[in-house]
Amino acid sequence: MKLPSMKLPNMKKSAMLLSIALVVLATFAIASVTVQAVDAFIETVEIDGVEVQPFEPNEIRLNVERGDTIDVLVRLRGFANNSNVQVEAFISGHEPNSETMSESSDVFDVENGVSYVKRFKLKLPTNVDRDNYKLRVLVSDRYGSADVSDFNLKIDTKRHWMQIKDIILRPPFEVIAGRSLLATIQVENQGQQDEEGVKVKVSIPELNTQGTEFINEIESEKTTTSEEILLRIPEDAKPGRYKVRVEVTYNDGFKTNTGEAWIDVVAASDEEDEEETSQKVESSIAVAENNKDLARGKGGAVYPITVTNNGKTSKSYMISVDSSDWAEVSVTPSNVLVIPPRGTDTFFVIVNAKSNAAPGSKILSATISTSGEESKKVALRANVQEGGLSQSDMIKTFQVIVVILLVVLIVLGLVMAINKMQSDKEREEKVVTEEQKGKRTTKYY
Repeated sequence: MKLPSMKLPNMKKSAMLLSIALVVLATFAIASVTVQAVDAFIETVEIDGVEVQPFEPNEIRLNVERGDTIDVLVRLRGFANNSNVQVEAFISGHEPNSETMSESSDVFDVENGVSYVKRFKLKLPTNVDRDNYKLRVLVSDRYGSADVSDFNLKIDTKRHWMQIKDIILRPPFEVIAGRSLLATIQVENQGQQDEEGVKVKVSIPELNTQGTEFINEIESEKTTTSEEILLRIPEDAKPGRYKVRVEVTYNDGFKTNTGEAWIDVVAASDEEDEEETSQKVESSIAVAENNKDLARGKGGAVYPITVTNNGKTSKSYMISVDSSDWAEVSVTPSNVLVIPPRGTDTFFVIVNAKSNAAPGSKILSATISTSGEESKKVALRANVQEGGLSQSDMIKTFQVIVVILLVVLIVLGLVMAINKMQSDKEREEKVVTEEQKGKRTTKYY
């Protein structure tokens, strides 16, 4: 009888050892080709002095406001020597790529056991969406794998916040002294609340000129444009560059944002002065109604004559009415008016037909004159009637008659109502008297 062979178990053991050796060799082979991470780790991260932790639940976030610049401090420590290390802090997800929220450190070397502090300033754009974001801190070198840590943020906005988006000037670059500058202001409500009664003021302090416009309401996250604001440039303004200052006041006047632009003021050339003189609009005159009915010897008629000064300086205007043998004429408030630039005033010419005026159509000539312009004549027409009532008097008389008739009807109605009340009262008293007499004559047996 032969003893059992011991070779099979030994072969199995050898095969198992060989497999283990192959696995170890494969592991070392893979490790030899795997990219190593940076030999440093993040110790702490602070945002505006507040320490934040990575990988926190999504409901735990640090609030920051758009338009602000947040300070980020990163402290990391090396656990081995490493060269060409760089740290970057960034917030992604903002659509306009021109306004990236990121900043990188310079390249530096890391030594084992040494802590390094890197500081960053991230500007949050004014138009970034109000939403949840991640602040990502990335530590990397030239060829190793990067180490990324995420920190939860909520980007919000202020309760009341207006921004001046654009200042539009017409003309845009230069204006001639003595002329006007028009400004249109585009504003955006970037606050949480709707704003009412927003005041927009535009001024050129050096020229002591300003204009104001109000915007009734601007909803949150909306943009609107003001009406044109007129600034008059003085004629004696010195040529040069001037600052145009814009102030937007909101939140019931408690907050104001400012902006500025620049405009060049130039002197008017001789050619421009001649052109302006040739194109100058003369004073304008208008008569509301220049044909009236007049009854001789009765009340007169009034002719309003309106004068407008289209010039740049105040002017004196004088009116004179030709004398006539058929009418008496007067002017109120005066026969001379001083009208400011681009202003308007009115002469009132009162005409009364004399009692001996012949009936028929009549004409009076009124002349308005001012310095530097030709005199202007206005024809005032009248229809003189017999001594009876004029058309206007007839209308007034008819109105008086209607009023009198109404009064008479009211009095008659009151009289009839009083008579009826007295009649009813007498009838009731008579009935009561008869009843009392009947009671007195009743006998009992």
